[in-house]
Amino acid sequence: MNKKLLLIIIFSLLWCNISFADDHRWENSDLKINDYLKKGWSITYVNAFKGWKNDKIIYTLQKDRSIVSCKVKNSRLEQCYKPAE
Repeated sequence: MNKKLLLIIIFSLLWCNISFADDHRWENSDLKINDYLKKGWSITYVNAFKGWKNDKIIYTLQKDRSIVSCKVKNSRLEQCYKPAE
């Protein structure tokens, strides 16, 4: 009985594929939202956060299988990020 239980545990551990998420890095982009839109990107998602003094809107843009995230703070400061290659 103990051997069967041990074999079941060993095989179940070998059968399971436990992996950790890749450590994806994001890098700053020199382009702004309008630059991306002019190049054919489209806005696929918008999320707004209301803060005490730091309101921000995050835009997610997509073109084919590429993605860019742009953050606008206080309706003025804009910064876009793209996945590092």
